Amino acid sequence: MDAEETKTAATASDSEKSSQADAAASSDNEALISDTESVGDSEEQKVAEKVKAINLEPTASATEGSEEEEAKSDGFKVAGNEAFKAKKFRDACEHYTEAIFCKISNEKKAVLYCNRSFSSLKMEENQLALFDACEAAKLDPANVKGFYRKGQAYVSLR
Repeated sequence: MDAEETKTAATASDSEKSSQADAAASSDNEALISDTESVGDSEEQKVAEKVKAINLEPTASATEGSEEEEAKSDGFKVAGNEAFKAKKFRDACEHYTEAIFCKISNEKKAVLYCNRSFSSLKMEENQLALFDACEAAKLDPANVKGFYRKGQAYVSLR
């Protein structure tokens, strides 16, 4: 074999090795991808099973309070209203806070936040009044008084 034939044979051999290496790498990559996909699928299945086991759907008791909680909340609200009428705004805030901690609907909580906001405005605690008004508006956007209290608080902050 002369030098030129040796060079051609070596180039052909290198070309074959390169294509074999590419094919092997491609095969490895495909295997890796399919392994990853199967691992991902099983992980997703595990997560889905865990979510089903936890049952993240809200129950009636989680969204609405019991009659006992509603009554307790109403009692605190009435006490807060009485304190407000007597111009004992700090006491009114405390009663409204106790009522807010009861397990009641968001609509009722929004009313309590509005009441506490107004009590805070009367004590010139405008930051707290703004916070409560924002909570009220967030909990029940249909309750216009939450937005009204929010406006009052912003004006008071000037």
